[in-house]
Amino acid sequence: AIVAANDVVAGRIADLPDGVYEAHEWQEGDGKTTELLPIHCRMTIRGSALEFDFSESSPQTAGFTNCSYGALVGSVATGMNPMLAWDLPFNQGVLGPVTIVAADESIVNPSIPAPVSNGHLTVGARVTRLVTLLLNRVVERSADPALRRRAQGIWADSWTGGISAGTRSDSGEYFVLFNMDGGLMGAGAQPTGDGLDGSGMTTQV
Repeated sequence: AIVAANDVVAGRIADLPDGVYEAHEWQEGDGKTTELLPIHCRMTIRGSALEFDFSESSPQTAGFTNCSYGALVGSVATGMNPMLAWDLPFNQGVLGPVTIVAADESIVNPSIPAPVSNGHLTVGARVTRLVTLLLNRVVERSADPALRRRAQGIWADSWTGGISAGTRSDSGEYFVLFNMDGGLMGAGAQPTGDGLDGSGMTTQV
């Protein structure tokens, strides 16, 4: 299954136009400052190989928005899978033809003790948006009609999770409530139809 997935994804990458494509997003602050922090991606396609290079992204921050390298890989896969591996079971082979590059001590590959508790829902979500944006530029130009149909609108980039904590009045026990109501939003449309009216971030679905 791993070899088969690798071969299918490599074949689909080979059906995309070669070239170098770049885009960036911004993280609006890190919970401690309001500084705009760049997340930059250079996507390179050569034959059946695909590279996502985030080396020009911001250095790691003192706030909780840093995206660990593991979350970076997951965020790339989240944007890539619906466009290049929509009909495959997710396994190691799906990412076989893909290289992910990130500078050490950066906002997408931080080192201890950089905090990362919200990295996948902030910077990670923006990584997914970047991957979707860049792949849109090439799937819409593919000679393969199945790949052209995978183009899609950019989904939401963040959401508000309300956290309440305290002690219960009846037992005195400590509790934490994570309210996820802020995650309801529309989904990106595709050439084949409108996006879902009620969905969430790509990482949630």
